[in-house]
Amino acid sequence: MSQIINEKIDQEQNKQVKLSHIGVKKYLYLKNSFNYEDNGELELLKMIFNNIHVFYDKKFDSYIQKGFLQYTQDDISITKRYYDYPFLENVKKIHFEITSECNFRCDHCRSGNVVRVTEDSIEKLFNAADIFIDIGIKRFDFIGGEVTLYGGSWLELVKHIKQKCNDSIITVYTNGWFLEKKDFMIDNKVYKNDEEYFTHLKENGLTHILFSIDAPEQEHDANRHHQGLYQKILNSIERVIDSGLKPRISTIIFKGKSISHLALFSKKIYQYDFKSTKEALQKLQSDNTNHFSNFIDINNGSKLRKGLFHVKNERITKELIRCKAFYRPSPTLRIRADGSIGICPLMNQDELYGNINDKSTMDIINNVHKTFSYQLHSKKLLSNYIPYLHKGVLEKFDHLCTLRIALHKLALAFETIGVKDVTKASTDEIKEANKLLEEYF
Repeated sequence: MSQIINEKIDQEQNKQVKLSHIGVKKYLYLKNSFNYEDNGELELLKMIFNNIHVFYDKKFDSYIQKGFLQYTQDDISITKRYYDYPFLENVKKIHFEITSECNFRCDHCRSGNVVRVTEDSIEKLFNAADIFIDIGIKRFDFIGGEVTLYGGSWLELVKHIKQKCNDSIITVYTNGWFLEKKDFMIDNKVYKNDEEYFTHLKENGLTHILFSIDAPEQEHDANRHHQGLYQKILNSIERVIDSGLKPRISTIIFKGKSISHLALFSKKIYQYDFKSTKEALQKLQSDNTNHFSNFIDINNGSKLRKGLFHVKNERITKELIRCKAFYRPSPTLRIRADGSIGICPLMNQDELYGNINDKSTMDIINNVHKTFSYQLHSKKLLSNYIPYLHKGVLEKFDHLCTLRIALHKLALAFETIGVKDVTKASTDEIKEANKLLEEYF
């Protein structure tokens, strides 16, 4: 009997542990925190970080339970690579999609044909938020879809985050559908006007509201099929400020088109008379609580495609076509309305690191390096699929991300139909994989 007990103890003592992805982020957060008091925790994580692997000790149990440490049988060189290039190092904010439902059908929308889903249990996102707060993330964006209309009890999560982290920045993106309306209903509550709604958002912990502005007035309203919306957003800024919220903008930059129209928004948002349009725009772009992104000719946006580049362009190298955000995300990690965790807003529900309906957030993040999507980019495999992309799906494109997404979705399609080695795919399998992409492009 004593021999069996001794063998079990030996097995425990011979186990090795390492910092997990969450553990590395926690260590980096504590290391750079000026007001952190529990030096014991920092010293332990630092010791393991410096040694890469250490033998198991019973004092590690609580850290394993929190997800900061993992048992490992990896070669030490593999773990060192993850320490040198931490998955979460540059993640500064979390996007909670909450819903893909929207009341608009904008001409340029990259989510035009996605399956409409709404998170049906906000409470399960509480745990995810707690994990991110604990490792030093203090920015949370609620996106959609149109969260303000279809997000259900999303404000419960806002309130939870604010209670856990009082100095967090919590934003919501909106098309501004409710502006200047009277007696409108959201989630079974009637608001007599937008000012009352702004106040309610502020009281629940929201700090910023981002309005989508994607073009000068006439083009913006035409793209969104809502005449007068541009002016309603512009006129609402003072009311937003009066409520205690900070108004900001989310905009898409179209190649070759000016964004000078945003200067007036900058003046109103910051309540400052800038000396020039350039200065006003610089203020917007230097404030990371605004959001700027490039137009991508995908989904609804494919109708606006000019076809500037060819898929078979010889300058598209393995290095150029891969996207580092899939294995070194910056600055955003996303939890979608269907519960999947991912990076790229263009992939919609297709690109998965895992789903919080099936696994814990901690387990998904700590094993992200094992996923197909991670390895597809980290190992520079994406360009292998170029010969198998049918020109009927995509032959020409305007932005490199369009080709990246086409190839990533094609790779996932081959995985879905059971093709592990694309070089051995049959003609019928190649057709089947491409068929899954046609509607999107």
